[in-house]
Amino acid sequence: MNYDIVIVGAGVAGLTAAIYAGRSKYSVLVIEEYMIGGQCVAIDSIENFPSYKNISGVELTTKMYEQCVDLGVKFVVNSIESIDVEKHIIKLSNQELSYKKLIIATGLTYNKPNIENIDNYQGRGVSYCTVCDANLYKNKIVAVVSNS
Repeated sequence: MNYDIVIVGAGVAGLTAAIYAGRSKYSVLVIEEYMIGGQCVAIDSIENFPSYKNISGVELTTKMYEQCVDLGVKFVVNSIESIDVEKHIIKLSNQELSYKKLIIATGLTYNKPNIENIDNYQGRGVSYCTVCDANLYKNKIVAVVSNS
């Protein structure tokens, strides 16, 4: 398959890029290894996204995904075996794709402290984004933990 634009990563950045590329009438493929929506789907309440007073990560990324589909954007959930940026070829486990332009929107991973069961407390007191979540802890006692 040949696409004008291939986007690697289906988090908020990848979905946003796909919306704009789709609106511009490009043939667009989004490749995601794990879950469409990325880390945003784990967020129960987003209060700092333009146009929404409060929305869950699942609801936000579902709306973005639906908008992409309406624009003709294609999605593949698969892992990438290799990318040849000189030949503009991406090899997946079951197919080979060519592209004109490539957008890498793979996001980030958190530097989680080595604390037992910390994942059970994400969104319930454990936060990884001060810009996003600082207001939730206003006038409360907090601890900042770093592995570095």
